Amino acid sequence: MDLFAGILPFVHVAQERSFRRAAERLGVSTAAVSKAVQKLEADLGVRLLERTSRQVALTPEGESFLERAREAVAQVRAAREVAAQAQSAPKGPLTVTLPYILSPLVLPRLVRLQARHPALTLHV
Repeated sequence: MDLFAGILPFVHVAQERSFRRAAERLGVSTAAVSKAVQKLEADLGVRLLERTSRQVALTPEGESFLERAREAVAQVRAAREVAAQAQSAPKGPLTVTLPYILSPLVLPRLVRLQARHPALTLHV
């Protein structure tokens, strides 16, 4: 069983109170969202949503699950952001050649740059 299977579709349906709008936000078909939520409910063995032809409402179990699912989604997004930032941080050697007269202006800035990006190695 995939730990996160169906979580994102469920969160979007619960927030939008609509399978169609959730599908639009996710860029998939309404049927795909419906199947994902049904599979999640089957895996959990509990009904999360009450569906009628006019509306979608959360069950008490769905309310509880939604609260924790939102936290999980937020944590995964934060983890992805941290990983992306680590990838985009400057690292490696940086060689700077400049005239002696400019060194009093440039060197303090280079020191601050290296302090902000410790993976950067300066060669002046």
